[in-house]
Amino acid sequence: MRKSEFFKDLKIEDEDKPRAEKALWAKGIEKHILIKEYLQAWSSKSLRYSQVATTYRYDKRIRNVLYKYISYLEEFYRAKILDNYFNKESDISWFTPINKFLNKGLSLNESLEALEFKTLIDIIKSISKNFNEECVFVAAHKNKNFYAFDEEKLIGGAIGFVCYSWYYLDLLFVEDAYRKKGIGSQLLKLVELFAKENFLIGVRVETWDFQALGFYQSKGYNVFGEIKDCPPGTIEYHLKKEL
Repeated sequence: MRKSEFFKDLKIEDEDKPRAEKALWAKGIEKHILIKEYLQAWSSKSLRYSQVATTYRYDKRIRNVLYKYISYLEEFYRAKILDNYFNKESDISWFTPINKFLNKGLSLNESLEALEFKTLIDIIKSISKNFNEECVFVAAHKNKNFYAFDEEKLIGGAIGFVCYSWYYLDLLFVEDAYRKKGIGSQLLKLVELFAKENFLIGVRVETWDFQALGFYQSKGYNVFGEIKDCPPGTIEYHLKKEL
């Protein structure tokens, strides 16, 4: 019932249907339906399955990166505040937000750890004259895709983006009729050549045990992480190749 609800009013190519069925089984129908509803709310045009699939991958990755990014910023801001205090670089009017923690017997470092992220930012802004230059880190995010054609017909592609000096390969696809002809390997070579020419650390990719694990390993990619039983009976692999 829920599966038919997901496919209702969704434009999907015949060759994508088996892939969509596997994705719903492996990653869950409810999440896909939620993403579909969000996208429909923002668009008056007919929605394609490829849009839902791409959004799912980005949604997961962005959340994971964001959590790590905020954790790093918190540590950096605490260190910046401590440096300011011990070096007496400004007055200590910023002390007010943490007095309630200091009065409980906590150390300055412990008090800073107890503060909310927004309060840390407010303190940093009050003691730093060049907040945007000194304390904000923006990772360049650049989409870069590669395609394979048979005359004017699109038969394959490598979809991904550059972030934190890595190329993140989101999707590598080849039309069924053109598989086993080395097209996927050629696309991967283009990705790696681009990464080398742009002085990136390497290429990262995710795949399931029922997808292309052997293919990537044969090309020199190493597993650096895995998630078991999500869903039960499957393994999601995280691979990388440093160049």
